[in-house]
Amino acid sequence: MAAVVGALALLGIGIAIGASTAPTMAATPDPAAAAYPELTFPQTVEDVISAEILRDSGIDAASTRYIATVSDFRIYLAQPDDGDGRCIVTFTSTDNRPWSAGCASGAQDGAAIFGIDDTLTVAIGDPDDSDVTGIPIRLSPSVTAYVAQ
Repeated sequence: MAAVVGALALLGIGIAIGASTAPTMAATPDPAAAAYPELTFPQTVEDVISAEILRDSGIDAASTRYIATVSDFRIYLAQPDDGDGRCIVTFTSTDNRPWSAGCASGAQDGAAIFGIDDTLTVAIGDPDDSDVTGIPIRLSPSVTAYVAQ
């Protein structure tokens, strides 16, 4: 019995020593990563948009992430060159041509809403129901498409 109590005491001392030597600095979360988790994943081949296509757009080509294809549009989430804001880039699926790109700068409250064409609207964040019409389709944690009926 004494051996069991002694072993438990040593185990407790070991845990206390380990806890006292463990780093006490907490990791500081990246605000952009918390807001847009899609941007924290490594860029894959599917995510890449040619830097030549994005040359004068103000969009950081290294930040583009493919989200989904909806109504013949490939939708990408991205960030501006200066990293301050959020962007949507779309291509037509059938002929792989750039269609539209837009950014909302800064860290505004609420959603950034982008009209793609007459039948498709894309929002980053969660807009008020009165701000956008159509059937909502959640594409990712940060992006929702709204398809007109």
